[in-house]
Amino acid sequence: MGLVPPGLRGRVYGLLRGRPWRGLPVPSLVLWFWVSAALGAATHVVWDAFTHPGRWGVRLLPVLGETAAGFPLYYYAQYGSSALALVVVAVFLVSAVRRSPDAVLPVSVPRPAASGRFLAVTLLGLCAAVGAVHRCVRRHAATGWDYNLVDYTPTAVFGAGAGLAAGLAVHAAAVRAHRWRPSREPPGTEPAPRPGGTAAAPAAPAGPHHAEAAGSRESPEAAAGAEPVEGRPW
Repeated sequence: MGLVPPGLRGRVYGLLRGRPWRGLPVPSLVLWFWVSAALGAATHVVWDAFTHPGRWGVRLLPVLGETAAGFPLYYYAQYGSSALALVVVAVFLVSAVRRSPDAVLPVSVPRPAASGRFLAVTLLGLCAAVGAVHRCVRRHAATGWDYNLVDYTPTAVFGAGAGLAAGLAVHAAAVRAHRWRPSREPPGTEPAPRPGGTAAAPAAPAGPHHAEAAGSRESPEAAAGAEPVEGRPW
């Protein structure tokens, strides 16, 4: 949450927190989770069968193996559907954030300045780039393929995802270590007075003598019951 722009943190946090589910029956929650996981896994496996060579979906529809502009049709189905899905997910996230309530962030959420967010984004970008390069180099060493956009795009994407995950773990550990760093001041010490500052005078004990002393410092006008003149120190 600390990497989200300040103007969107409340809405993004409200979206991630979701609706309160406490008090709902546990069996129904487990059932809905199982149904959603099963649907996601089934659609993924079934669609992969029509977008990867040698799968039963490509054998079922031989037309997917035909070539157009130098590439098989299942290749266009695979990357075309991925690009379309990214657009749908982006539209959903933008609309969901706009409709999300502006929730109050917990105190535990870090709130870095612009420079801190820039350093964190730079770290994550470097980790993603290193992961993509490392995976492409390993793929080239294993297959001997020439570097090109077609053959190495999936490899670079998976490597960037792995590097981004490692960068997020490093960033989270650094933030926690910075927040847990102990103070250098010994416990029980008072902050040093500011230069040129004056210490506060000790409070006088309460009692009848103190009340009499306070009354003796009243102005003559106040003692006489008259209104004080504007501009006078009292």
